[in-house]
Amino acid sequence: MDRDEEATGATHLRVFLLIGYGRLRAQIRHLLEHEGMEVVGEGASVREALRLLPRLRPRVAVLDSTVSDGHGIEVCRQARESVPGLGCVLLASYPDEAPQQSQVDCEFVLREIGSHRLLEAVRRAAEGPGTDPENGSQG
Repeated sequence: MDRDEEATGATHLRVFLLIGYGRLRAQIRHLLEHEGMEVVGEGASVREALRLLPRLRPRVAVLDSTVSDGHGIEVCRQARESVPGLGCVLLASYPDEAPQQSQVDCEFVLREIGSHRLLEAVRRAAEGPGTDPENGSQG
């Protein structure tokens, strides 16, 4: 099984969640699993995410823009050193957070759990960094 198969949905897409709020994390996990994606790990802190990501090697990391000990954008940068090709989706509370996130090639979506935009962003991130700038990809 290769990353192309994962990106097209031919196999379970492996996703890691870094979200500080447990209830939000559970809602997103449910949404992704309902769509046939496999949540391989979860964390609530930058430290925890950076410890787990190299071991779990997901295809995509869904990262809260801000957690108690740091920022999702930094997790994306650092994790890509040990997990090459990792796709990142950054969740933000406000649209004006997007310019700050554009420093790293990643997807950016507002926290809209019921929205199809999160699912689309995860799928685009699985295709690889910088694949679809017209549809919300940052990079």
